[in-house]
Amino acid sequence: SSSDIHINAVVDGEGETFINFYFRTKNATPWCETGHIVGWEQLQLSSSIKRLLTQAEQLPLNSLTGTENIVLEVNDLQLEIVDGSIKSMQWKGQPILVEGPDMNIWRAPTDNDGIRNRPTQEGKPMTEWLKIGLNELQLKSQSVQLEEVEDGVTLLIDKCYAPKLSDSTVQFQQRWSFHADGVVVVDNMIDADTALPTLPRIGIGFQMAEGFEHVEWYGRGPQENYIDRNAGTKIGRYSGSVDEQYYPYILPQENGNKTDVRWFSLSNGDRTVTFTAEDTLEFSVGHYTADDLFSSYHTNELIGKKQAETIVTIDHKQRGLGTGSCGPATLAKYCVEPGIYRFRYAIKVE
Repeated sequence: SSSDIHINAVVDGEGETFINFYFRTKNATPWCETGHIVGWEQLQLSSSIKRLLTQAEQLPLNSLTGTENIVLEVNDLQLEIVDGSIKSMQWKGQPILVEGPDMNIWRAPTDNDGIRNRPTQEGKPMTEWLKIGLNELQLKSQSVQLEEVEDGVTLLIDKCYAPKLSDSTVQFQQRWSFHADGVVVVDNMIDADTALPTLPRIGIGFQMAEGFEHVEWYGRGPQENYIDRNAGTKIGRYSGSVDEQYYPYILPQENGNKTDVRWFSLSNGDRTVTFTAEDTLEFSVGHYTADDLFSSYHTNELIGKKQAETIVTIDHKQRGLGTGSCGPATLAKYCVEPGIYRFRYAIKVE
């Protein structure tokens, strides 16, 4: 059957433009209806841009209480820091974050990472990860500092972790700066000892308060995608519920990732929290932790483990999937080798 070509454009307000070509059947056939999409292609018409997260001046502290358990207030924002970790973030008295952000380099291994009930399978990344206890990071040291910067203040958190069964360390640093336009910029540095094996991801994880159930993003979608699966997804603006981002693999595992994301937001109907990348990031949202997924062998075992809070991951880079369950492993260019990584993102509550 001959086909029609349908063209539309995706334009980002900050200057990026994409054009989509859709090829649809002109007539009905025994295997499809009229207008069925038989192919598509997306072309980027403008070069990628690096986003300026804010130009507003930094802000001084409103107040600071505590020495070990710290409560820091800057304008409408309140951060609570307990034992060197950000315990909560409130905006105008309303809870936004209830845990984190903190370093995240683990994922619930996929079928391609290794067979779950064969943790000593040779040549599989899951085997290497479990051999050093990458799923059980031990905190070795930490420090929290407040630095005066011109008229403002910067929060600096330094941590040193080590996988449970390894002497190799992973350094994590996050620097928070607070700006007059309500934007909070978070600079991150992760330095993973080069003696470590290839890693699942380089990123951070945290939990949003209960009720942040609507997600919207500008990046690849609408289905889950990974850096070696990008050709099957288009860059666009997508939205849905947090539950809709979960993919129920028979064996629970990493799922729902989105790549090439410029920004994403979560809303509870009253407040919307937007996370913006300087260039691009990867992210996922859901109601199960990586430990919940990894400890379950069937989807029904997740019953009762679902958390009310929205669990969020932001990655600088996550390992691709490869075809290692029954084919070649993840290509080297899609792996995450240990080393030094830097990335930044902005948070704004509206």
